[in-house]
Amino acid sequence: PDREVIALSLPVLAAGALIALLLVRPMDALALGDDLARGLGSHPLATRAGTGLAAVCLVGAATAIAGPIGFIGLMVPHIVRPFTGPRTAPLLL
Repeated sequence: PDREVIALSLPVLAAGALIALLLVRPMDALALGDDLARGLGSHPLATRAGTGLAAVCLVGAATAIAGPIGFIGLMVPHIVRPFTGPRTAPLLL
């Protein structure tokens, strides 16, 4: 990949990763359902919006750097989920 593309993609990649890391606990709460997540102090709509934004940033940056093959990474969390359990944090590693 071109160094300029990588340089332009890194801030977007960093922003997406930061958003995802900040939303780990709210995503875990949301996995329990909206009502229980609200009871735990989470905001389901904001968590979904933030998660979508993180996904757009991460997938967009990966696709810009690696090309369309980056979309294959969308399947990886679904494949790995049975091995990591219900928590979100192990999927980010």
